[in-house]
Amino acid sequence: MECDIEVPEERLEEWLDLPPLLTRQTVKLTDLKGQQRVIAENRQAIPPHGREVVMSVFRVSQTVVSTDLLQYYLNQKLTVTNVTRVLQFSENKCFQPWLDWITEGRRRGDATGSKLTQACFKLIGNSSYGYPSLRMDKRVEVKYGDKKKLKFHICRPTFYNFWEAGTPERVRYNLVERVESLI
Repeated sequence: MECDIEVPEERLEEWLDLPPLLTRQTVKLTDLKGQQRVIAENRQAIPPHGREVVMSVFRVSQTVVSTDLLQYYLNQKLTVTNVTRVLQFSENKCFQPWLDWITEGRRRGDATGSKLTQACFKLIGNSSYGYPSLRMDKRVEVKYGDKKKLKFHICRPTFYNFWEAGTPERVRYNLVERVESLI
């Protein structure tokens, strides 16, 4: 639900230590006063464009809350006004038949010994359902091999660096120098 929520005036004292509502706001150095501003300037804690922070406040406008949180706020006798949107969510497993089909195909390939069937169903499963959106540049693969396989691994997009096993202090070599000397 998207709405405005506030702590009623008669209940403000109960919440003085820690206001119940959370909101995300951009705080600039000019927003701070007194000692807070001095500390922020000394630590260079707030960049010129401001810093986005989560704040505990007494009133929020057009915030989105879940049913459980809204129920908690109502039990605490907070005021909810200006409801602009309500979204109903019903959980279902919309991809389950498709996942079952992929799993069954891979099992069938495994049972018949058909590597092609296994590979095809694996490819279909991995090339959909969010797999292409993975950040492959953040992946790290650790491989052990010999000099013959080095060219193959260097050409992969996930290649980062290598070190030669057997060296006493696991030193990472300069990539260009070491590859040229091995190839």
